[in-house]
Amino acid sequence: MLAERANITWSFLSKIESGQQNPSVLSIINLLNTFGMTLEEFMGNQNSQDKIYTNEIISLLKSANLEENDKEFILAALKAINKGKDYGK
Repeated sequence: MLAERANITWSFLSKIESGQQNPSVLSIINLLNTFGMTLEEFMGNQNSQDKIYTNEIISLLKSANLEENDKEFILAALKAINKGKDYGK
C-alpha cells in the first residue's frame, strides 16, 4: 500500500489527494521515494544554486520541529510568493 510505504496513514493520503490537507515536506519526500524519485527530480531542472537553496530549505524544515500553525504559515507565505511570480503568465 502506498501510504504504508510512504510512512503515512491512508486517511492522511486521502486528505492530500482530495486537497483537504497539505503534506509536510517530509511526507512529500517519502511519497516521492516510493516512486523512486528524489525531490530534486520532482522539482525539475534546477541550476546548482537552486539545488543548494532547495537542500538548505529541506534541511531546515526537517530539523525545525515545527508546530502545525508554523507549517501553515510557511506554506501560506510560499504560496503568496509563488502567486506573485505568476503575474507574467
